[in-house]
Amino acid sequence: METINPRHAEMARKVIRDYSFERTEDYFSFVSLICTDIERFLGGVEGKKILDIGCGASKSAYKGIRYEPHNSRFLAYAGADVTGIDAYESIEEPFNHLVADLTRTKLTDLFKDKESFDVAISAFFFDSPTKYKKLRSLHRHREEKEDNYGFDRRICSEVHQILRKNGLFFLTLQDVVLKDSGKKQLRGILDDVGFIELEKMPDVKDSRYKRFLAIYKK
Repeated sequence: METINPRHAEMARKVIRDYSFERTEDYFSFVSLICTDIERFLGGVEGKKILDIGCGASKSAYKGIRYEPHNSRFLAYAGADVTGIDAYESIEEPFNHLVADLTRTKLTDLFKDKESFDVAISAFFFDSPTKYKKLRSLHRHREEKEDNYGFDRRICSEVHQILRKNGLFFLTLQDVVLKDSGKKQLRGILDDVGFIELEKMPDVKDSRYKRFLAIYKK
C-alpha cells in the first residue's frame, strides 16, 4: 500500500471532526487513501467529476450503525465535483446527493450522458448487507428476479458506460463479507464489461487488512 499524503490524512480528520463522528486512525488513513490514489493516477483531485455509489447518508442506519457519506464529503472538501448516490436521504451536504435505490433504478437512467465522470467509487457497496436485503425483498415481490450476480454485472456495466475514457473505478471491500469466491466473481464481471485491473484485490488468506482497495481503469 502506497504512502498516504499527510495533507489528505489531515483533511480526512477535519471532515470527520466537523461532522462529530468518531472513527479510528485506520479509518482516517482509509478515506484519505482514495484521494491519494486519484492524485497518483489522474494528477489531481480538484475539478474531477466523481460518482460515489452507495455513498451513505446522514439519516441511514443498519442494525444501529450509521453510515455517513464521509468519502463524498472528503472529496468535495478536496475540490472535486462529487455526486453521491444512496437509498437514504442526507441533507445539507457539501456535494450533490441523490436519493436512488439502485436495485430499482439504473445509473444510465440517472445520468443520460455517457462518459459523464472521471472517477467512480464503490465503498462497501458490492458487499453491503443492505444490498443483499433489498435484492431478497425484490425476489419475494416480483416475478422478474435479478440475483446478486446479475445486479453486480449490471452496475459494473453501467459504471463503465458513464465513465470517461481512462476513467477510474475504485472498489473498497471487506474481507469478512466478500470471500475469495466473491472477489473472483467480481473480477470476472469487471473484466467482461471492459475494465482493466490496475491493482489486484488481495486474497483473503493473504490480506492483513479488514478492508482494502482495488483500482480499475476504463
